[in-house]
Amino acid sequence: MELKKNPRVDIHRKSGLYFNIGLVITLFWVIAAFEWTTYDDVSRIDLEVNEANINTLEPVKVSPKIIAPPKPQPIEATAPEKKKTLAEEMEALEYEVDMTVDFDFP
Repeated sequence: MELKKNPRVDIHRKSGLYFNIGLVITLFWVIAAFEWTTYDDVSRIDLEVNEANINTLEPVKVSPKIIAPPKPQPIEATAPEKKKTLAEEMEALEYEVDMTVDFDFP
């Protein structure tokens, strides 16, 4: 069977060249994107407009805050408590025991 297509018009013949051209263009765009720099408007201050003579500026006077110590609380004279023995502590404790049991017999 005979081929009916013209070999000079074949798309796949130069596909390697087109692929390499695409890689070069893509590489160019990636490098350009990484090298792109932007500047903030704050860093673009015109220094001639903001002329300030440093020698005529007055220093700011800072007064230190004085923190007064708290007033001492009066100490009440009390007699120290007498330590109780274990037996005295047991006598002071009162226990109330309420034992009610309900049984339900069938």
